[in-house]
Amino acid sequence: SLLQEMGNKQTQEEAQEEGSELVKEYNEFKNGKKRLSKVDFSKRIKSTCEKQNRSSSLEEEKLAELCPGQDHVEFADFLKWKMSIGSDKTEIPKILTALFNAIDDGDGYLTPEELINIEKDAFAVISREEAEDIIATWDSNGDGKMNIEEYIEYKTATMSKRMSTR
Repeated sequence: SLLQEMGNKQTQEEAQEEGSELVKEYNEFKNGKKRLSKVDFSKRIKSTCEKQNRSSSLEEEKLAELCPGQDHVEFADFLKWKMSIGSDKTEIPKILTALFNAIDDGDGYLTPEELINIEKDAFAVISREEAEDIIATWDSNGDGKMNIEEYIEYKTATMSKRMSTR
């Protein structure tokens, strides 16, 4: 229905706005440079944590874990890091939206190829078959593609499962 569509549009716009807040935060970390070096990122984590009087060891550990042998932190790495440091639950849809928008070719849907890329960049390597299965399972309107809402639903459901099995 039209009302539903209007509601969806609004949530997408809000999510995009929040996604761009994450882009802003990432750009602040980059501090005017073309790329964010892991060394600079670590320094920023340390100084932020010191200002807030808390230990930065968990956040630094997560960074090392997510970017082994990398000199730079890409936007997808930054988003993974935000999720892994246990950003509060309201942050997760924002982070997923930013990831979705970074991978999506602009049509608002993920194809199996795009899903493979988003998972590879952020979570795990999946096969084309697995990507098609995931889309088939979570595709609520049967169009064979995954929109942002379906993607967020899929990730939040599978992430909480994964996190509780640890």
